[in-house]
Amino acid sequence: MTRDRYLGILLMIAALLLGIVTIQIDYTPMTDDPGPKLFPLFACAILILCGLGLLIQSKPRRQELIVDKSYWIKLALVFAGLIAYGLMLWLIGFKIATPIMLFFFYWQMSQKGQFSLLAALIYTAISFAIIYSFFQYVLGSYLPEGILF
Repeated sequence: MTRDRYLGILLMIAALLLGIVTIQIDYTPMTDDPGPKLFPLFACAILILCGLGLLIQSKPRRQELIVDKSYWIKLALVFAGLIAYGLMLWLIGFKIATPIMLFFFYWQMSQKGQFSLLAALIYTAISFAIIYSFFQYVLGSYLPEGILF
C-alpha cells in the first residue's frame, strides 16, 4: 500500500471516531441555531470524502515519505496554528481570525519553494467568502465577534 492509502484509511477512521464523539454531544436547542453538532459532522463528512478520494486515486509510487526535522517543525506549526486560531476567535473574532489562519495554512501546506503570495491571497479571499457566506447566509448561525472588537 502507498502512503496515500494509509492516509486515506487514517482520515476515515479519525472521521468516524470524531463522528461518534460528536453524536454524543447533549444539546437542547433554544433558538434557530443549528447547534454544536453541525460543524463537526460536516468536517467528518469532508474527511471521509477526502479519505475515499485518496484511496481511489492513489497510485503506487517509489517515493517514500521523508520524516526529518523540518517535517516535525511544520507539523508543530500547524498544531500551534490551530490553537492560535481558537484563541484568535475568542479575542478578535471570526472575520479577522479566519483570513489570517487561511493564509497561514496555505503557507504551511505549500511545497518548499513553491509559495506564491498572489495565489495565497486569492485562496484566502475566495475561501473566506465561501465559509463566511455558508455560515452567515445558509446556516444563519452566529459567528464569534471576539472580546476586543
